Amino acid sequence: MNLKDVKVIMFDLDGTLIQNGKDIALDVLEALKELKSRGYILAINSGRPIFLTLKVLQSFGILELFSYLFGCNGTEIYDVAKAQKTTLAYLDEKCVYDVAYLFKDVAIAIALLTEEMVYIDKMIDPKIIDFYRRTRGLDIEVRDFKNLHMSTPKLLGFIEHPALKEILAKLETINDPRFDLFFSNRYLLEIVPKGYSKKAACRYLKKLASLNKENILSFGDEDNDLPMFEETVAVAMGNAEKHVQMFADFTTDSIDKTGICAFLQRYGFITS
Repeated sequence: MNLKDVKVIMFDLDGTLIQNGKDIALDVLEALKELKSRGYILAINSGRPIFLTLKVLQSFGILELFSYLFGCNGTEIYDVAKAQKTTLAYLDEKCVYDVAYLFKDVAIAIALLTEEMVYIDKMIDPKIIDFYRRTRGLDIEVRDFKNLHMSTPKLLGFIEHPALKEILAKLETINDPRFDLFFSNRYLLEIVPKGYSKKAACRYLKKLASLNKENILSFGDEDNDLPMFEETVAVAMGNAEKHVQMFADFTTDSIDKTGICAFLQRYGFITS
């Protein structure tokens, strides 16, 4: 495959750019700077909300290296130069409540994120909740979603490990025209407005900048990256599960071996 047509390099965050929910390797930071200096357009395509993506990029002083941030699996867009966020779609208040009600009797906590708080409809395994608190830096509050009265571009579902089989059976019974459900990983469910995914973000960027598939190189590691892979020249991280790697055009080393740098060096995108 010819990589000489690549103009945009797009990254997932967790498990791709970011390790352990909050760390970026120094080699990767230097690679991003070199890519920018060589004229590549850099973008983030993440399941995280834009406000969390901004927080982590600003903490490393690298926000200005990126041109576009796509959040909540394609429902949010942030133009870095204009410092402007656009939300393309929401789950309205009733939909938020209805999703929580669907899962009221199974061990999954439905979560709505704001810049100040993560609201969950019930407490499950505290270790799952605590990991999200530590890696995202947000407090968590249990709230009856009937009284929440909030819309959102995305909901999350934290799944208690022993309940996975029961959750999978439940998902087979759900077919709602308002939203789509899919996994980021085996124990994290994503709920987004119907028709939205990381694919939608790629298509938006293609239209905005008159690009095609060969112009965008993407890096990812989880199931929610598969729609992005469909629209780009795709590189799966070595820490991705086998079915994710099989869907990609290339596979590189794992994040703990700075797989992004290994690929970029191998194919001449960076020199060091």
